[in-house]
Amino acid sequence: MAADYAGSEDRKFSVPLLGAAVALIGLTAANLNFLIANAHGAFVTTIAIHAAAYCTAIWFILKRPLRAWDLAIILVTAVLLRALAFPAPQSLTDDAFRYVWDGRIQWHGFNPFLWVPAAPELEHLRDKAIYPNIFLKETAVTIYPPVAEMLFMLGNLIHDSVTGVKIVMMSAEAVTIWAVLRWLGHDGVARERVAIYAWHPLPLWEFTGQAHIDAAATAFVVLTVLFAVRRQQGWAGALLGVAALTKYFPVVLIPALWRRWNWRAPAAFIVVAVTLYLPYVIGAGPRVLGFLTNLMDREGYVAGYGFHVIWLLRDFNLADPPAKAYIAFALLTLAGLAAMAFFKRQRDEIRPEYLVMLAFAFIWLTSPHHVWYFGWIVPLLCRHVSVAALAMTLLAFTRYAPPAEPFITPSTVYLMTFGLPLLIAAAELIHNRPRSLKR
Repeated sequence: MAADYAGSEDRKFSVPLLGAAVALIGLTAANLNFLIANAHGAFVTTIAIHAAAYCTAIWFILKRPLRAWDLAIILVTAVLLRALAFPAPQSLTDDAFRYVWDGRIQWHGFNPFLWVPAAPELEHLRDKAIYPNIFLKETAVTIYPPVAEMLFMLGNLIHDSVTGVKIVMMSAEAVTIWAVLRWLGHDGVARERVAIYAWHPLPLWEFTGQAHIDAAATAFVVLTVLFAVRRQQGWAGALLGVAALTKYFPVVLIPALWRRWNWRAPAAFIVVAVTLYLPYVIGAGPRVLGFLTNLMDREGYVAGYGFHVIWLLRDFNLADPPAKAYIAFALLTLAGLAAMAFFKRQRDEIRPEYLVMLAFAFIWLTSPHHVWYFGWIVPLLCRHVSVAALAMTLLAFTRYAPPAEPFITPSTVYLMTFGLPLLIAAAELIHNRPRSLKR
């Protein structure tokens, strides 16, 4: 490694990186206390400071010479940050209570796609810690795919509580970090770039702190990429099937991962998907999608206002497009990007920029309403850094800011979360154009 620009030749670590690590540990400890106190305004403010220190550290990793122990500092700090986030209360979301419930009732022989938590048949499974906190317990069956349900059972096996689920999700984070390190090593890229994921506040709080199932989906996505770059298409297809049945969004990456016309990946994907769905389909039949379609309607996607583009056009009285027109536009856009990712590369080539492009476009067009939906793109940025995508994942935390007219409103949050990253993406696109096109 090159000599540390800031210190003596015999120093084994980078002083600025260690300073950033100490700052992030302190900020994380402070934010744990803010979540315990349910002080979301202070939490968001501290996240902004965390983001500034984080971005400074990432800039240092990307631009400055690194030392022998820097990777150790990054990994030890990642562990300490998660140790601090692990005991956070479920004050940002109540999803983990549904996870515990789904895991619990499965061990007692009930299919979560068939029974709402308030069903009389489940009365003997209710308690005071989990049941009262379940969202839509009177009307909604589960929305989660089969692999997610199996992981909820695993969490319940560890401990019938949110702690059991948290252990599963934190373990998934460990898998993600390991897989990113192997991916970076395979491609000959500095492994210290794992800090882009390991120190990011989103997986820290949403995956470990709030125990979202997206942590597991993200781990399976990175494992899929790892096997794809190793040209093991059968394993890549199987793991992508597992990822998609944990949460559906990873299918958007297929055009950038599939070795053109290779039969192994799609065959493995289909076999895994059918096998994992079968135990639930036997009992639930067509109801195996659970409450998913109802939830999309509840969050405004059917009416259109759930998409940030339509919301902003309506809020500023600029236009009132129907939801179907926007969905058609979004599908055409994704199809065009998918075709580019599929055909504009060598048959065996995995181009990280296409993975990031597809993930960024999917997130931007589908307008997630929850911070944790942005998390799966973060490990992809370790291999290909997009300032626009990174900004979008950090700005997503504005959704937790308490409303404050006229500065913090749904429209201003949409503009910050999606508008600013779009401008940055346009600037990146112009900056990265071939010189011959700039003339």
